[in-house]
Amino acid sequence: MIGYKICLILGSKFVSFCFGRAGVEYEIGKVTKPSKGHGPLAVFKTLEDVEQFYPDCKLPIFKCKYTPSKRIYLFNGVCKEYDLPSETVLATKVELLERIQ
Repeated sequence: MIGYKICLILGSKFVSFCFGRAGVEYEIGKVTKPSKGHGPLAVFKTLEDVEQFYPDCKLPIFKCKYTPSKRIYLFNGVCKEYDLPSETVLATKVELLERIQ
C-alpha cells in the first residue's frame, strides 16, 4: 500500500517523528521494520491525513510503501500507546520511496 511518513533529519539520517520524539531510522529505498520487542510503525494513508495531523508541516514528508499491521496500538518496548491520531495507519514494514517535501 502507498502512504506518507513524516520524518526528522538527524545528521544524514531520517528518523520517525511522533510528538517530538525520534525513534526508528529510515533510508530511501530500504525496507524498515520495527526493532525486536517493539510494535508496528506509524504512517498516514493520505497527504490530507498528514495535513489533518500536522497543519503546515515543515518537516520532511516521504511517500512510502507499507504493509498494514493487524495490531491496533504502538509498542515501544516498555509501554503500549493507545492514543494515536485517527489518521494513523500501523505498519509491519515501511519503505521510503521519495521525499515529497
